[in-house]
Amino acid sequence: MTTELLVPVRLRALVVNEQMGDQDFQRWVPNYHLLGVHRSPEPPPFASTDTNFARDPAHRGVYLHWELPAALRRATTPGGEVTLPPAPNRWLVVRHAYTATGEYTTAAWVVESDFLDKRTGTVPYLRPGRGHVTPTRIGRHTEAARWTEPAAGQPTFLTATGPGTLLFAAFQPHCQDVFSFHDSLAQLPDRFDRLGYQVIGWHTAHSDDPLAAHSDDSLADPEACRKRTASLGWQTGSTPPPDTRSVYTGRVHSVRRRFDPSSERRPDPTVAVADSARSALTALAADTAAAVPQTTATLVPVLLDQLQSGTLARANEPDNTFHLTDALLTAGFAEGTTSYAWHALPPSNSEGSTSPEDEQHGRTVEARLNAAQHTYDRANRELAGLRRRLYGMWRLQGLPVQPPDYHRRLTEELDPRREGSLAARVRTGRQELDRLRDGLPDGDTPEQLAESVRRYAGVHGLPTGWDLKRVALDPFHRALDPSVVLQGAGSMPTPDDAELPCRFGDRTVTAVAHPGTPGGLTAEHPDLACNTLDLGPHERSAMPAVTRALVREAFLLDPDCPVVQLRPKGGRADTGAAPAPHVGTAPAFGNEPWTQPWQPIHLLWHIEYHPLPYDQWQFDGTDYVCPRPRPEPARDYAGRTLLSDHLPRTLADRVRQYALHCPDPSPHYDALADRMERGDVLAGTLAGLRELLIGQDPGQGFPPLGAPPELAELIGDAYRTSPDPGPLPKSFGDWPDSGFQQLRAGQFRFRRLTVVDSFGRALNVITPEGTGRASAFRRPVVAGHHRPQAVPEVLGTASDHVVQLPPRLPQAARLRLELVDTTREAYQATHLENGNPIVGWIVPSPVDNSLTVYTPGGTAVGLLRQAYRIGRPDPEAAWTPLPGATADRYAALPYLEELITWFRGAGGYSPLPAALDVLKTSLLDVAPTTGAVPTALAGHPLAVVRCRLRLDLDGPPPTDPGWKHVFDHEPPSPDFTGYPWPVRLGERQRVGDGLVGYFTDDEPGVLRTVVAPDGTHPHLAAVGEGIHLRVTAGTPRLLTLLVDPHAPVHATTGLLPTTALEIPRRFTDGPLSRMRTVLRSGPLLTPAAATQEDAVALPVRTVDDRSWTWAERAPDGAWTRFATSAASTAPSWTGRAPVLRSGLLTSYDPPPPAPATSR
Repeated sequence: MTTELLVPVRLRALVVNEQMGDQDFQRWVPNYHLLGVHRSPEPPPFASTDTNFARDPAHRGVYLHWELPAALRRATTPGGEVTLPPAPNRWLVVRHAYTATGEYTTAAWVVESDFLDKRTGTVPYLRPGRGHVTPTRIGRHTEAARWTEPAAGQPTFLTATGPGTLLFAAFQPHCQDVFSFHDSLAQLPDRFDRLGYQVIGWHTAHSDDPLAAHSDDSLADPEACRKRTASLGWQTGSTPPPDTRSVYTGRVHSVRRRFDPSSERRPDPTVAVADSARSALTALAADTAAAVPQTTATLVPVLLDQLQSGTLARANEPDNTFHLTDALLTAGFAEGTTSYAWHALPPSNSEGSTSPEDEQHGRTVEARLNAAQHTYDRANRELAGLRRRLYGMWRLQGLPVQPPDYHRRLTEELDPRREGSLAARVRTGRQELDRLRDGLPDGDTPEQLAESVRRYAGVHGLPTGWDLKRVALDPFHRALDPSVVLQGAGSMPTPDDAELPCRFGDRTVTAVAHPGTPGGLTAEHPDLACNTLDLGPHERSAMPAVTRALVREAFLLDPDCPVVQLRPKGGRADTGAAPAPHVGTAPAFGNEPWTQPWQPIHLLWHIEYHPLPYDQWQFDGTDYVCPRPRPEPARDYAGRTLLSDHLPRTLADRVRQYALHCPDPSPHYDALADRMERGDVLAGTLAGLRELLIGQDPGQGFPPLGAPPELAELIGDAYRTSPDPGPLPKSFGDWPDSGFQQLRAGQFRFRRLTVVDSFGRALNVITPEGTGRASAFRRPVVAGHHRPQAVPEVLGTASDHVVQLPPRLPQAARLRLELVDTTREAYQATHLENGNPIVGWIVPSPVDNSLTVYTPGGTAVGLLRQAYRIGRPDPEAAWTPLPGATADRYAALPYLEELITWFRGAGGYSPLPAALDVLKTSLLDVAPTTGAVPTALAGHPLAVVRCRLRLDLDGPPPTDPGWKHVFDHEPPSPDFTGYPWPVRLGERQRVGDGLVGYFTDDEPGVLRTVVAPDGTHPHLAAVGEGIHLRVTAGTPRLLTLLVDPHAPVHATTGLLPTTALEIPRRFTDGPLSRMRTVLRSGPLLTPAAATQEDAVALPVRTVDDRSWTWAERAPDGAWTRFATSAASTAPSWTGRAPVLRSGLLTSYDPPPPAPATSR
């Protein structure tokens, strides 16, 4: 075993010749000099279109591009800083060239990947150095015979991301002479038309090698070496020696210099657009399935949606349709910042009961902590907005052309030492945020957080045994940019390099099998070019020891190599199948014949966008529609995004996961998953569209390199986008329009859509002149959610070419239903030590159409029932106070008193009969509450709850970035912050939704019910499409809900994902357990003589260990109470007439048994 581990890399070769003259290329490179004027080094999309690339002789030849192993592309975060391992910084490139008659020649170059020189380097780069902007160029190649090692043993700065570009190593134009090489073939005679290439890479410094030991103690530890290779995913078959070094090797063979591109099958993809990649994939499937029988056509998209959303296993649940709809809607959003709440948890039952004093003190600590957390979260969001403005000012300050006096004023605003400047405000805000953070339990790890919680609990006197738990609140949601999915773009499944089969240096192939040669054929003949190849004076000192063996191996395994020992002089070479190794192990990659590579990685898009203002949209209860669009003037937007093949792999994983739990397992699942995994499907987005609409250019977002250290620290990571203030103002003219859009709401059509591969080859899918190669009028497949209801003539195209974007906010937001305390509505009930959102309880009786009313604590105070008065044909509400209930008992509960007053009505026109009908119908569609409740005999208990509906924005709203508002201390609020958005509460067919109806404080006399009332009572109305309840950002609405205590209330707005409100059981379990069933009974015949003193014999029985009392009114109206006893069923005659009684049966808990006494 040698100490060199051969790690395989994939090597691809692109042939560019004169026959490719009609192909477009997009081979852009960054211009880092633009950083000096605070502009992005990346060119605009489509600015690098080159239709004559292959026609230029200087561009012809073979472009090699090798892929680093996954372990060298995997980042880690030690200490919170993203770090990548060093990349190999030396590569030997060897070309093996053959003729049809068996001639063979070689050439070799050394690529110095980390060579830096602003004049002689190959591709643009930034000289390493934190905070400095020094453009330079990186990479060079030298003929191996003339190469000498310039930096032996020196560690490299080079990683897979280069100067910080995500695709530096993946996009060949960015990394030429770094991880790529261009062989112009200028010195190679034309007759050598059969080519093979190999690359051999290594680290000049042993400390850069991922196999290098990290401490002196592990230098001789074989187990440490084994674990290290295992962590890299490099399979060795045996434990490497402690001093093992990595050598990276890849090869490609059978490259044809005169490749005819007409033999290449160019992709012709289908395009789908939706608000998420999964919905776009379903739209593609539905479009494809439309050609098959109708039953299949409708089944395929439904199953695909269920599978992608993870709801297929629950397909038989009654609410599965709603779960799926919620999942699909949520997929179109990403989560914004996270805010937290704290819960004080009492000791478990096994640790003993909690005293009232401990309960109150624990809730006090909880309330104060939640108030502090809320203040911190709000300050954090506000500071983030200020930091984004600070970055915008820094970028504007560097622009070469600005309005008069702007540079001076911008410089002042960027000075943190100038009082009142924006930088000073950010510094003050950060100091305040640090102060607020110090008052909260916090930690970077779970262990640190737990220790901080323990200290906080001790300082603030949390009762013994109690604990504090931090939970994330409902997240903010940011609308994602529209997704684009391409099917048939020619993508190959991304190989899984998590486990690479590696070899040691002594396992190279030294002989290949050949008929008639028992010992195999070798490459030991001294006249072979692989042996005579001059690798320079440093072959043995600077290059890996296995280099020459690898060169011979590439020759032996090349199907084009001449069989020297057996070929007659002047005869043809054997160009059959690839030789099989006779001695040694073949490398993992490079054994298949060469094909012209096509590896799509970029999507370039250009759209014509027609804004549709807010007032043209209508909410239909679920989504927004625009039946009569009248768009504003069109605007063009363009962008560049990455393509991913995650959809097929995710879908295959879903199938395998479903198969694990499927009650009827089948081998077909694995076959289906494998087929899906090989699917030619790519996904991307119109990345940056949301930012472009609000005047923020994501293409200009880059770190504040070159800024003063203090300013760069104040900006932090708030550089994702950059403001575009629009055209410069003209003297004596109005301020120019910056193009700021209030919403992402409109219609668009594609002007151009281009796929670009890793070498810069372009595939024009949609062009202004036409579309694609197969169709002159390609249309995108548009998901139903994005199909327009109508298309105005100004678009000048058919509706199937148009994509509609329903309204979305330009920033992250969240819709919340919060439980508020009934007496202190400015506070959430969960944030107060004795807070309670319960106004009271009502229990509608299905037997006699009565309604029992309870206090928040579960005490019955009265009975509402229908009654008729002589001379009046319609029933009205009669209120019967229950025994022991005085008027002041519920008068102290104003909302409960208002509810009772509402049910009784005014002027004899009570809504009670109609309301009882609605309640009865509504409760048929609500799943039974969790657990049994004492009132179950009388009816279904409903909680009357106070809540607040609010629309929160994630920090300050984006404002107009135009030149006019650059220096506004508080920029004017955008119009969208004042838009009222309809909200539909409840879900009629959702058994898991507990809402029956609600009152608003603005319209307290109308109960809006989920089930539409049958009549036309003015105090009852249907929720319907939800257009009557509207909420504006920052302006909450107070509501009174009638709701099942154990079922959530869902809020649908079409603007954000559906949100739900659940009542914590600590507010409901106690009152429900204390409730007494109240039944209006009579007339009943009872015995004249009681069986026991003050007891009435009635045909009642005990339910759930509860007893019953009887109450009836005396002639003076006062209540008289009696105990009850079981009436005898035996016939008897006492000589006294039975008594006819009417009254109330009330259940109660029996007293606990008396403790036993010792005698």
